Amino acid sequence: MNLDDIVRIYPGADEVPFALLSRYAVDKENRPPKLGLVFRSPDSIDLIPNFEGDPMIETLLHQIEAAGGIAVNASILTRGDITLMVNNFESYPQL
Repeated sequence: MNLDDIVRIYPGADEVPFALLSRYAVDKENRPPKLGLVFRSPDSIDLIPNFEGDPMIETLLHQIEAAGGIAVNASILTRGDITLMVNNFESYPQL
């Protein structure tokens, strides 16, 4: 058994209560919601935000996975159940 299949380890402990609450709601529905991601600055999703150790997109995907969701690209052809609009920063230094 791979421990990664049952335990999620990622930075951002302050988001844990929201991830647990979201996971509870997802488990009650018996179906993972699809989150269509829309970024303010799509070209900078790999930048590392202040006070973080991983690129923004990695942290976001870990949080969606911990909550029981599935991330999809938001477009006319692939819409999610929920559209998540991400107000990410464009360049260094992050203001």
